[in-house]
Amino acid sequence: MNAPSQESRLPARNWTRLDGVDLLRGLAIFFVLMNHVNMRLLIAKVPYTEGLPDQLVSSLVWNGQLGVQIFFAISGFLITTTTLKRWGPLSQISLRGFYVMRFKRGAPLVPALIYQLCPMVVPEPTAVDGPHPDDWCRPSVGGRRYATLIDENRAEAESVGINAIPAHIFGRRYLVLGAQPYEAFLQVIDRLREETAAG
Repeated sequence: MNAPSQESRLPARNWTRLDGVDLLRGLAIFFVLMNHVNMRLLIAKVPYTEGLPDQLVSSLVWNGQLGVQIFFAISGFLITTTTLKRWGPLSQISLRGFYVMRFKRGAPLVPALIYQLCPMVVPEPTAVDGPHPDDWCRPSVGGRRYATLIDENRAEAESVGINAIPAHIFGRRYLVLGAQPYEAFLQVIDRLREETAAG
């Protein structure tokens, strides 16, 4: 009796998903999530990173931008592979069909997005006799609905030196504010590299 071949013992390959893409997607989610969590804890002055090596902390919580870039790369890869699988060579791709397909994927989320954003821009009626017509057209921020929350967040940001956007923090020591040229970031990165090398 012949022994089963090596190929027959291998599990069937599932080509509907790519393990590498799923791994990158999970890594991107982790980077973005950790970046946002770290910013909130940093502003709240929670010393949760005490005792951890700076390089480890930097790798775990300061790669949110990298996570976003990974998301963009995955999206481009999946859109391209799906398009080529559907239509074949580039010369046979239907632009109309492509954009219809993209619209069908995004359009169902628009009502949910509007539903979530409406409470932020339409103030709730407060007067017993009914709100003034102008109140329905005035943004909630202008109506001071979220004034306290906004003021608290701004005070927290200013307490750590953030008073402009965008704001980039390097190594928990250097803060780069506003739209800066490439050279400004390079100087900070070089300084951190020198400090790391010096121990």
